[in-house]
Amino acid sequence: MPESAVQALALPPAREPDGAPALRGDVRAFLAEQVFVPRCDAWGSAWGWSPPFSRALAARGWIGMTWPRRYGGAGRSALDRYVVTEELLAAGAPVSAHWVADRQTGPALLRFGTEEQRERFLPAMARAEWAFAIGMSEAGSGSDLASVATRAERVDGGWRVEGTKKWTGGAHVADFFVVLCRTSPPGEDRHAGLTQLIVDLRSPGISTRPIRLMHGVHQWNEVRLDGVFVPDGMILGEVGAGWGQVVAELANERSGPERVLSTFPLLAAFAAAAEAEDDPRVLTALGALVARLAALRRLSLGVACALDEGRSPEVQAALVKDLGTAFERDVVEAARAARPFLRRGSDARLDELLAQAQLSTPGFTLRGGTTEILRSIVARQLVSAALPGVDELAGRAVEPSGDGPLGRAMAIAEAAEVVLDLALVHARTREQFGRPLARFQAVQHHLAVLAGHVMFARAAVDCGEEVAKICTSAAAGEVVRLGHQLHGAVGYSDEHPLHRFTRPLWAWRDELGTEGEWAARLGGRMAGGELWARLSPAGGS
Repeated sequence: MPESAVQALALPPAREPDGAPALRGDVRAFLAEQVFVPRCDAWGSAWGWSPPFSRALAARGWIGMTWPRRYGGAGRSALDRYVVTEELLAAGAPVSAHWVADRQTGPALLRFGTEEQRERFLPAMARAEWAFAIGMSEAGSGSDLASVATRAERVDGGWRVEGTKKWTGGAHVADFFVVLCRTSPPGEDRHAGLTQLIVDLRSPGISTRPIRLMHGVHQWNEVRLDGVFVPDGMILGEVGAGWGQVVAELANERSGPERVLSTFPLLAAFAAAAEAEDDPRVLTALGALVARLAALRRLSLGVACALDEGRSPEVQAALVKDLGTAFERDVVEAARAARPFLRRGSDARLDELLAQAQLSTPGFTLRGGTTEILRSIVARQLVSAALPGVDELAGRAVEPSGDGPLGRAMAIAEAAEVVLDLALVHARTREQFGRPLARFQAVQHHLAVLAGHVMFARAAVDCGEEVAKICTSAAAGEVVRLGHQLHGAVGYSDEHPLHRFTRPLWAWRDELGTEGEWAARLGGRMAGGELWARLSPAGGS
């Protein structure tokens, strides 16, 4: 049983697959042959819908990569797919036509579908001939999926479906969507009685109304199902088991590199517009973003490794999505704030991507689970973790190993773990208004954010001295702030051991240079073109 919060959230060591550089080289050669305009958020927006591009990708065996060959897949590892996905996202390639089928529906069919369903759908999906959409959310059931009102009643040979799905991306151009609906009345267990149905979007009784986003793009839809007949053969999984299936599906939806790289084309344009001798404000912003990206990619790769091992890291995926979407938003804000200080002045490509990304950012922390829902998921895992008592935690000795910056970074990460454990013990034992602090949602969310900073710092120490110093020093301040906030007055006293770890955190973050100084140096080296090629070297196949 885990004996710390970090152990409860542990991921396997992050590792790329054998042959990753060659695979990256193959994908880049393919991309160089395609004609498209790189865009931010090309996986989740209408401007990324390009069936010809998806079919060309499928011809290379890069859709359904992990699926068995008998279903049209390539039989490759989840880590191989991760590498290809990273390359496509970094290039801003138009991948949304096949995205849901490849990332979500295909794995769901492999895990829960019948043999007939697999043989019917998977080969066509792997050829990018059929596109899928997600039919989960409704007007009153966005984050609270257990409250869906769409219902299916059993009729001769199948089910008659009534209801309205909302925020259904791509439904106006997709062929099918998987509908979460209620097949029996809700009881004491709200999650029981839900079922997933595969619905043909050309079926009689289906009507689609466009929902245009604030920048005028038609990406989302309201889909009405008015007495739509769905045959028994289109039930996905078991009747009444839809909730468990959806939870497993969301691990795939939340865990991929798309939760980190949606705005990478903007970051690359920012780097290309910068120069090594640029204003320190430009270089510091650029270096800090590049360092954060390195640590987040390591966390995201750890989730991919867990999936490759057959695990279901739903909680870790929620944590990484929360961290990743915050980073994607911060790329936009940092580029916007630094842009006036660029030596070269205005840059047309940077301005174009900045305007596009600015209007997309509100959706980053909503789709696939809002930030608040994700933090509640993480908090539930944290408050159930087995932990030692305060006295044992207080006795832990944390000191830098060696005189260098990496030793400071490792010490920051270790001390941050103790702060998190102390905060958890306090929140579980301290009562206010007749219940433990850990029962209050505001406290739970603080704990989840604190855990995110701790996991981020742990990932950073494995990314080299420079990234480790920048990221752990930046995390240290937030760990101290949240640790003291969660402890209240007792944590501010000499009697409580919290200060034995927070005071060193304040000191270590600035020793051997602040995160800003280190970030400016890194930014100077990262300024210029071909940022992704420098971050992820490729080789020949």
